Amino acid sequence: MNTRLRHFLLATLVLLAHAGAQAAICRASPTGTGDGSSWAQATSLTAALANPSCDEIRLQQGVYTSTDSPNRFSFSRDLRLLGGYEGTDAAPEQRGGAELTVLSGENSARVLFIDGTTGTPITTNTLIEGVTIANGANVSPGFGGGIRCYGLGNASECSPRLHRVHFANNQSNTSGGALSLVGDRGGNSSPELVDVSFTKNQASSNGGAVFNSADKAGTASPRLVNVTFSDNRSGFGGGAWFNNTGNGTSAPTIDHASFINNQDQRAGGAVFYSVASTGGTGDIRVRNSVFWGNTAIRGAVSWSEGSGSSITVTDSLVQSGCT
Repeated sequence: MNTRLRHFLLATLVLLAHAGAQAAICRASPTGTGDGSSWAQATSLTAALANPSCDEIRLQQGVYTSTDSPNRFSFSRDLRLLGGYEGTDAAPEQRGGAELTVLSGENSARVLFIDGTTGTPITTNTLIEGVTIANGANVSPGFGGGIRCYGLGNASECSPRLHRVHFANNQSNTSGGALSLVGDRGGNSSPELVDVSFTKNQASSNGGAVFNSADKAGTASPRLVNVTFSDNRSGFGGGAWFNNTGNGTSAPTIDHASFINNQDQRAGGAVFYSVASTGGTGDIRVRNSVFWGNTAIRGAVSWSEGSGSSITVTDSLVQSGCT
């Protein structure tokens, strides 16, 4: 092969690789009907999530919803979902804050279902960044009004990264007003949450903001850094967080958090309620955090049940101290 032909073939391969990388980026807008190849040809979020070639979905600022139920949006593969883009070809990389891109359940459906049960694990390669999850409503049996992240069965996983995500005004008629994390039957649901806030979410039963559950040899051990829980409500236990462990392993770690004005209506902790049974291990660890203005009938900061359940708070500011 002569030198000129070799250089030509190499240049062609580079161009094809570049084109392939560009094709993996899809642009979506609230009113998009195009193919997603540019902001002028933005597609809908529903179409982008359904397109397996969309490895990265960039969202123009605005409010996103759909007519789908019980989940407005769903996906079952690794991808990057990035909000806040101004959405112009003149400034294609310009982004704003999470409050400018809203995924809404319109108070009638769950906002987002992340399905790790289909044989394709949802790993830390998945990133959800710069969006608000709002007005979700889990009105049918199930968990999680804002997001449900489900790992069911051996080798199944739902462990994405959530960065700069705001959960607001979501509700569940069962548990997990904003977020439900479930590792079941050997599955794993252990996402990473960084710079995330939960505000005014509520659950009729457990976990006004978060329901975290490991059952039947499953794992649910999320890691949270720089998180805020404020004004969340539950009807039975855990105004901010309910930890449920059957014969699985649940070991959430929370660092640099604020728990402000969360409330439980009946018994158990206004912030944490942890229960472990049938040989499970539930171990919540919190450090460098603030607990203030939380209320409950019993245990404003925490309440735990079962020999395998524990809640440890260290290096933190706790109103009225710890007991």
